[in-house]
Amino acid sequence: MADHISIVRTLSVRERTEVLRERTFSVLGRVSTSVRNSFNELRRSSNQISVHSPIDAETRLSISTRRPRRVRSGLHPDAGHSEKSGEKGGKSGKGEQGQDEDGVSTLDYVSAVYSRRSRPDSPSIYSNEEEGDDVRARLHSLSWPRLTMCLAVEAVGLGCLGLPAAYATLGMVPALLVTAFLGILSMWCGVLVGEASLLHPGVRDFARLGFLVAGKAGAVITGLWLILDLGFGTSGKMLTGVLALEEISGGKSCKIIYGLVSLLVCTLLALPTSFSDIAFLGYVDCVSIMSAVILTIAAAGHDAAARPGGFSAGTWVAFRTENPPSLAEAMLAVSNICYCFGAAQCIPTMMAQLSKPREYKKAVITLGTFMLVLYTFIGAVTYYFIGEGVRSPALLSNSPLVSKISFGLALPVIFISGAINTTCASQFLHDKICGDGDNRLDKAERSRMCYVIWVSLVVGLSLIAWVTAVSVPSFSGMLGLIAALTISFFSFTAPALIWFKLLKDERPWYVGSNLWNALFHGAVVLVGLFIMGAGTWASALELMHTWSNGKLWVC
Repeated sequence: MADHISIVRTLSVRERTEVLRERTFSVLGRVSTSVRNSFNELRRSSNQISVHSPIDAETRLSISTRRPRRVRSGLHPDAGHSEKSGEKGGKSGKGEQGQDEDGVSTLDYVSAVYSRRSRPDSPSIYSNEEEGDDVRARLHSLSWPRLTMCLAVEAVGLGCLGLPAAYATLGMVPALLVTAFLGILSMWCGVLVGEASLLHPGVRDFARLGFLVAGKAGAVITGLWLILDLGFGTSGKMLTGVLALEEISGGKSCKIIYGLVSLLVCTLLALPTSFSDIAFLGYVDCVSIMSAVILTIAAAGHDAAARPGGFSAGTWVAFRTENPPSLAEAMLAVSNICYCFGAAQCIPTMMAQLSKPREYKKAVITLGTFMLVLYTFIGAVTYYFIGEGVRSPALLSNSPLVSKISFGLALPVIFISGAINTTCASQFLHDKICGDGDNRLDKAERSRMCYVIWVSLVVGLSLIAWVTAVSVPSFSGMLGLIAALTISFFSFTAPALIWFKLLKDERPWYVGSNLWNALFHGAVVLVGLFIMGAGTWASALELMHTWSNGKLWVC
């Protein structure tokens, strides 16, 4: 009898469990359906919600439903803020990381609004779906191979022409080690910049990464440094254009005239507003620089084989034990090598137009590997063939005829890479000037004022770059100054700081694997600061020496 009662009770418990489970699933199903319908209703009505409102419904929903994702190597995505930092900002009641009365972080709100303005799947800035489709098709059509080519235009160019002279200053072995070290380090830092841009979809330029790291002060400093870097980059290309045209023509005209020709060509090439429209120029750029470099190396090899003793009579050295370089000379050479790896500052801007943003890593790693192999080959082989007499740029090291042909082949890379710099700077300033107004570049029907602002920015930045190029006649000094002041910051210092603020997981830096990552990225910060300080000093000495021995603004 007792056994029978036990069985009945057991069955009763099972039955009650089944009934409770069915009711629970039924309630959860109704709740899920209700939430889904509410969310779809919000998305359908998002076109009527202004992005200028303090915090609208869709933005708040995207913030409240945001879930952090964990990625490898301790990197974590969202907003660069742990729960601790959010609590701290909420207690302070002020600052860029504070919260409003509804508990939403200001930084999360800014990121969400920027995300809606720049992400391909966000319809809220378009007046209708067809307009949104047209804009997305035009501004988000960049594939990762094209991104690679755009970054190659920025990075692979004039820097490699100064590598052989840097190898001659340092010696073969130290120069190879410096090239490998800076190349691998810049590749990793480029991945960090891309990861931060991917995890914060509203980031469309490096200045917004600066805002996420250090608030308004970080945005202002990074923005100014970005304009300085891109402007100096265009100046370096225009200066090389002056040297090229002077070499090709035999110096039969005025340097200022050559500078005006460089100004005109760079300005015209910088007028297109979309990187997808000019990505094909990347192929022309690579063919141009490779043709010029291969011709220079081949001619140098031919001359080396024809001299008495052949290749064994070369004047290259593995180590500069005799007549070693001074600290200023060595740092100028290191800065010239650093110049070759300057593409990180353009990654956020170009990633904003990538059709599949997660493929950025393919472009960064492909470009980094290509640059490392190319620069090692160019620097080592050219220095081996020419020896201690190599000049900067290396195209001047051969006979006059070969130099003219080499510079003729290099003209496309000179002007295209200069135009890319101007385009990046103009897009950054145009976005800051127009903001959310009707003159944005991402409007399907652009206003006349939109084009007026764009052309004015391109022409104005090109004029400033031309004045700088004419005023700084030293090729090596110009490259060293650009690398030390700006590229060291964007390629090394800033990405390491981004890891500390945006990519480190929620644990303190001294806990677990964070400790080794923190030590490594702290060392990267020190490397960038050292190159910035010592390289700027060495470049300043070189420029003062050039100015003392020559005249400016004369033919």
